[in-house]
Amino acid sequence: MNLFQRNEIWLVLDSRIFGGIESHVLQLACGLKIHRPVRIILLKTYPDSDEMAEKLRQHEIPFTILSEYFPHHKTAAALKQAIHRFRPAVVHAHGYKASLLCKLARRTSKESFRQISTFHAGEIPTGRVKWYDLLDRITAFMSDQSLAVSQLIQQRIPFRTEKVNNFVDTEQLPLSDGKQIAFVGRLSYEKGPDFLPEITRLLPETNIHCYGDGPMLSQLSCSGQHNLILHGHKSCMDTFWPDIGLLIICSRAEGLPMAALEAMGRGIPVAATAVGELPELIRHGENGYLVRQAQELVSCIQDWCHLSATERRQMQTQARETIVSHYSNLTMIPDMMKKYFV
Repeated sequence: MNLFQRNEIWLVLDSRIFGGIESHVLQLACGLKIHRPVRIILLKTYPDSDEMAEKLRQHEIPFTILSEYFPHHKTAAALKQAIHRFRPAVVHAHGYKASLLCKLARRTSKESFRQISTFHAGEIPTGRVKWYDLLDRITAFMSDQSLAVSQLIQQRIPFRTEKVNNFVDTEQLPLSDGKQIAFVGRLSYEKGPDFLPEITRLLPETNIHCYGDGPMLSQLSCSGQHNLILHGHKSCMDTFWPDIGLLIICSRAEGLPMAALEAMGRGIPVAATAVGELPELIRHGENGYLVRQAQELVSCIQDWCHLSATERRQMQTQARETIVSHYSNLTMIPDMMKKYFV
């Protein structure tokens, strides 16, 4: 399955955990493989981090780990050598590290290929990553095309970019009939999980389920809220989505979160803060709820709990139809193929 072919589409990323970028790349690969040979290029492996590789095996998508294929090369040299040896038609980078390396390979390689970078990060990074992110943005002109998953991300790039929506394969998403109110995502500052204890304090009779791990887990664990139920990180949410009836997103910054698309594709409405592209996705009171401040999610949850079965079904149907009409692979993959082969 992993034998290289000439003129493949390569999707390149550096993957530590299975998050939003990984979910986007997986959906993209699943859609593309129907049309052209596609391969995931993982820059390296990390201890206790085999989720992406396992999901690629499950979906029978060819992948190569550069650090294992070229063990005596540094990452930049390994990528350049791989391109020289296997001649991909398209090299599509996701995330700042992959983007910088692919742009370097594009400029220094003698091979002819189309190089595209997608910018995913809605939050402004800190520390050393802040400078890598800045370098990635100011070198966007080096790519043949730059894509961004939200208008806010576009505004931070000083060169021409095109906005593309995240998307999901709706045919693979069974409808949920769950009742849980849940948060699904990384427990980091930009995702706003620190609002959950306050929300549960104001709703003492309502359980809020939290699926995820991250640097703020200990803060949530010490909150003392009996109705905040921490499930930890789940390598495969497919088992748990059927239990969820309403997804809450309390992010401070976002692009277009894959969790929202996956939920709505399953007929699970989303109650979210109005950040990133969420205002384009959610119509308040029709297919979900939209608020300015995370604390306002309390009234949305209360409203959801008091809806009749008919009203809930209407909102669930609207959520599902939004994804099928505007955020499915059937609408997005043909557009992406045009970007690859102009």
